[in-house]
Amino acid sequence: MATGDEISSLKNPRVKEARALLNRRHREKTGKILLEGRRLIQDALQQDLQPLEFFYTKHALERSHENLSLQSIMRTRGAKDYLVPDAVIRSFSATVNPQGLVGIFEKPSPDLPNIPTFSLICDEVHDPGNLGSLLRCAAAAGVHFVALTPGCADAWGLKALRAGMGAQFRVSLCQGMSWPSIVECMKRSNTTIRIAEGCAEKDYALVDWSVPSALVVGSESIGPSKAALSAGHERIAIPMSDDVESLNVAMAGAIILFEAKRQRNHVAQTNGFVQHP
Repeated sequence: MATGDEISSLKNPRVKEARALLNRRHREKTGKILLEGRRLIQDALQQDLQPLEFFYTKHALERSHENLSLQSIMRTRGAKDYLVPDAVIRSFSATVNPQGLVGIFEKPSPDLPNIPTFSLICDEVHDPGNLGSLLRCAAAAGVHFVALTPGCADAWGLKALRAGMGAQFRVSLCQGMSWPSIVECMKRSNTTIRIAEGCAEKDYALVDWSVPSALVVGSESIGPSKAALSAGHERIAIPMSDDVESLNVAMAGAIILFEAKRQRNHVAQTNGFVQHP
């Protein structure tokens, strides 16, 4: 088992620089992201993201042939690799039992599709766990494009990445997108923008999701912003029992997205073809 340069100190400049990527501003400044665990690193490699550095423990390589193979792939793709103690990996990690593998990659560029016909717009969704869950649902429901407005949590933070289970690599994603830019993008496909709002009168399941559509989900605490409400074409809600005030934003988003997927698949099958994500 060949290993890379050995680093033992938490004060090592390479370790300090990698740990700085836990901070959103540093990620945005440097254009780099930190990925923890084999699954996320493999997802990034499959999407042809450029690996820059690879930190791992001796135990992680000895524990799994897949981890050893990953080390070889990272080297082949040009990453500098470092053998580090558990304490260094723990300093990068937000989990109780880290896997012992951390990769540094170039951050993906914003991905703007020309004509999106099934979109999710996250409007100031602050909680990274909810944001990651929404991205995971979007990927599973076949959403073509996800826009995150300013004020959203960072999709590339560790908590959002963990909740998203790699969905960040499976959807077209644009962070920090202003509402004028979103509206212009949606106009290109004549998309109906639907705002999820608890007090809306229209049932989410009674609208036509087979046409080009965008679902807007808002802040967990105050709901959709004024800009979102101004841009929307109609407001929808999930009917609930009177004694329930609201649903978690990720749960509500999942319910609506999969109803949209059901309708879109039904129309596609009726027309004689299967609609793929």
